[in-house]
Amino acid sequence: MEKRVFSKDTEKNTRLIGFLKTLMICTGTWSYHWTDNFMLEKIYKYFSFFPLAVFAAFYFLLMMELLRVLIEQDKLDSFLLNLGVFLDASKITIRFVFYFKNNVLRKFKDIMMDEQDIFESQEPEVIQYYLKRAKSWRSTLIFLYINTCLCSYGYMLVEISDNILVNKKHKINNESVEPPFLYQIYFPNPDQNIIYIYWVNCFMVTFIILAVNVSFAISTTCMVYGATQLEIFQFRLKHIHEVANKSYDGNIALTLKIYIQKHQKLISFITDLNDCIRSVTLGEFLISSINCASVVADITKVNDIGLSATYAGAYVLLLVAQIFTYASVASEIKIQSAAIADAIYECEWYNFDKSSQKMINILQARAQKPLEMTIGPFGAMTNETAVMMMKACYSYVAFMKDSGVANTSTE
Repeated sequence: MEKRVFSKDTEKNTRLIGFLKTLMICTGTWSYHWTDNFMLEKIYKYFSFFPLAVFAAFYFLLMMELLRVLIEQDKLDSFLLNLGVFLDASKITIRFVFYFKNNVLRKFKDIMMDEQDIFESQEPEVIQYYLKRAKSWRSTLIFLYINTCLCSYGYMLVEISDNILVNKKHKINNESVEPPFLYQIYFPNPDQNIIYIYWVNCFMVTFIILAVNVSFAISTTCMVYGATQLEIFQFRLKHIHEVANKSYDGNIALTLKIYIQKHQKLISFITDLNDCIRSVTLGEFLISSINCASVVADITKVNDIGLSATYAGAYVLLLVAQIFTYASVASEIKIQSAAIADAIYECEWYNFDKSSQKMINILQARAQKPLEMTIGPFGAMTNETAVMMMKACYSYVAFMKDSGVANTSTE
């Protein structure tokens, strides 16, 4: 099988990763060609470090403020919500560390090359399915991105407007002004620098939204690609006679040899991806559970449905959406890899010659062990795991309420 050369034409095949590519360009993490404009390339080269530097500064200031609150016992009524934001920022940091450490971004090269192969395959059903899958995943990422924007910007604008009105009343009554309850980052003399707090938060939130969505989408997009390729492989197995007649002069044995190579390549891709992000998946499982529970515990202690409770509720819904999306795409890999065995039975293998039947047996043997995305050294990440995370969240909230942790912050 002729090996394809990765070129600028190949880099244009981004139907599946198109929206993610746009977000990655905005965060400076896209390492492939994206423009022919010389000036834009130069600007991007120097700009690329800036978004992640902003997020690193945000994470550091968030940690500083959390430590200050604990040391000075100040603003403890919002401690659990602040802890939830800090844990979410920690999760994003863990994702990026492992992505860069394990060079996960190189997998986009495989995605673009295989996408080009699909569009050159002259298989209308495969192309149609791939485009449908790409559109569905793009819609999912856009939905999560818009929800993140609404949750973050909406809260920011409402809180700033409310803070301006409150401080106007304070000035009329000759009372001291109060800083806004935005992202609780460390800021010296907040009472005297309220305008700067507004601008810094509005500036940082843009890059935080990008970091949240990019860090989440990198691993999940790779998993969606793996599941999509497995399903396409099933379709080709079921229609092996048609593919052989159209592309390989009716040579079933040659077609099966190529299929075995493709299947092995898919297995290697998914296995390597799991090795690269299994720690990310573990962090997703642990931190998301604790984070969700912390914010829910914060909601349970409010006496009225105010701005903070509304924001916390929207934040929990966003967390739950991310958890179930992550679990769903991970679970799809296990389902589709196991379904290859069913596809083999539908390909009329009993009409093959002995050599071809031996190759079918090789495929069948490999399909008996489903591919999985694991939670670190533990079991597979599936939809059932997401439900278990929700149960763990409920148990954690119940524990904090029973032990009085949730109420400590109000004392």
